[in-house]
Amino acid sequence: MLDRGCGLIVGVTTPEGEPQAERAWAIRVVDEASKRIRCTMSADDERVVAGLRPGRTIAVTGADVRTLAAVQVKGPITWSGPADETDLALMAHQSDLFLEAIHEVDRNPVEQLRRMLPIEVISVEFDVVEAFDQSAGPEAGARVTSA
Repeated sequence: MLDRGCGLIVGVTTPEGEPQAERAWAIRVVDEASKRIRCTMSADDERVVAGLRPGRTIAVTGADVRTLAAVQVKGPITWSGPADETDLALMAHQSDLFLEAIHEVDRNPVEQLRRMLPIEVISVEFDVVEAFDQSAGPEAGARVTSA
């Protein structure tokens, strides 16, 4: 679900322990065996970027714009650094899917929605150790075995 153009929010803490959130624009599985995920996200907020250090915990929540189904994955960061060409191409594709879904549901013009796109981006890899159903309803927050 996460790689089909859903809304992605990243949660981290600053080195001082303050919670911070930022939008991510692309996500993909890097290694199935270790459950390693790579996401490309906004680097426009230096407080968020400061929290993207190996060993720190990251949480990524994705919600399908059309169905509002949502899942959260979290685990330790293994790497962060500049987005590469693959990341940027995936970001272009997945952000287009996301913005078109918003347009389909809410009728907002896609060109206006593009204003949300970040100026700077960074990529982050982490190993998923926990996953939770975050869809609205009685099962919200329940642990899931696959994301």
